[in-house]
Amino acid sequence: MPSRLISIVALLVVSGFWFLVAVHYRDGDEPSFAGTLDASRPRLIDPAPFRRDIETAEALIYAAEPPDWSTAERAGAAITDVGSVVVGAVQDPHLRKSAESIIWLGQRVAAAGDVGYALPDLVEIRHEWEALRNEVFQPVAWFRGNPPTAAGEGEAAGAEVAARRASAQATTAALDEAQTPAAPAPITRFERRQYERMVDALARLSERGRRKCAALGEPDYDISVPTPRSEKHVARWFAWSREWENGLFDAWKEAPHAPGFQEQQDLQLAYQDLEKALRQLQLVPRGAGMWPTPFEHQWEQRFDLAESHLASATEHLASVRTE
Repeated sequence: MPSRLISIVALLVVSGFWFLVAVHYRDGDEPSFAGTLDASRPRLIDPAPFRRDIETAEALIYAAEPPDWSTAERAGAAITDVGSVVVGAVQDPHLRKSAESIIWLGQRVAAAGDVGYALPDLVEIRHEWEALRNEVFQPVAWFRGNPPTAAGEGEAAGAEVAARRASAQATTAALDEAQTPAAPAPITRFERRQYERMVDALARLSERGRRKCAALGEPDYDISVPTPRSEKHVARWFAWSREWENGLFDAWKEAPHAPGFQEQQDLQLAYQDLEKALRQLQLVPRGAGMWPTPFEHQWEQRFDLAESHLASATEHLASVRTE
């Protein structure tokens, strides 16, 4: 009897549960379990607890002046700080994932400062931050730039919202202009000829150097057993090495001045290519390990690299603006 009574009670409980479900959702419009969770889960993060960190970042991002060489590093660090604070505060896994995207943006912005060839693009950084901020945080009045429109605001305010949007667009255009660095000045024709002459001078040295190395020859003896022949071979290489270094030094005295970071990027790259070519040519007479003189594959590789850098310098010069 006790077991039968338990079965009857269990049946009544289950029947009562399904009766309540059927009454509550008798119209057939009951939400799904996933829909119920989605409806209860906040879509955006309240920015109020993080206002100080966000405003610190936006003071850098919305500065009405061109960037300098520290802008990317400082802005990236500030954006990363925002993401780190938010990730440490929110509990919902979906919101944490959104906050983590702020950290990735900050790290990407900071990495832009390591390029070293051109100033960071503060306009692009600002637009990326603004788009991500508006996807992650609830809209608030103290956001700078173009905060998203709150739900229903367009229908409620109409012309007022349109006027605010037009004003924000005008402000954005003015800020874009203020944050864009002035275009680097063109170089003179004399400066271009300096670059071209240096390319030609190093190319001629490379050609002569190949022939001389082939004439000197690579070591074909046991370096651990000195002989008159090996000593004579090393002495010839050492004598030519001094001449070679003097020739490179004399050629580089005619090199153009090193361009500053404010000058054209292609000019900076062309100069770096000239430096790399010079470095490879300086290495030509050097041996490796216990060998005081190089083998053929070593000097050929160095000449090839030098000439590759000279070709690259010529390509960059073709894009340099000249008066």
